[in-house]
Amino acid sequence: MGDAGAASNDAVANGSSAEFYKLTGAMFDNMDADKSGTIDTAEAIAFWGKKFAKINAKAMFNEVDTDGDGMVTIHEWRAFWKNVLTHGYTEAEVMEEIKSMLDGGSWVDWNDGRST
Repeated sequence: MGDAGAASNDAVANGSSAEFYKLTGAMFDNMDADKSGTIDTAEAIAFWGKKFAKINAKAMFNEVDTDGDGMVTIHEWRAFWKNVLTHGYTEAEVMEEIKSMLDGGSWVDWNDGRST
């Protein structure tokens, strides 16, 4: 599982709560099916199953895979969520949407300066 799922002192240092850090890590871990420490497109598609899986995966990669290598690292993942929080969203709002995605909901196009 690496450093993705466990809350740590890094959460506070990055300006997010331990609960937020843990939840974003849990979503990463759920998508990283092979536990390689990265999420590839196939893993993202599998995560969303039959609910517009390819569209959700493409939207997520367009926003999160900042180096365009086709893999989302935990560092890109953490940086993405930190960026979302700096654009006027509260942790509670973001956590509600993450929980929805963990329950099968669609990727959210956050108003964060990045686009799907």
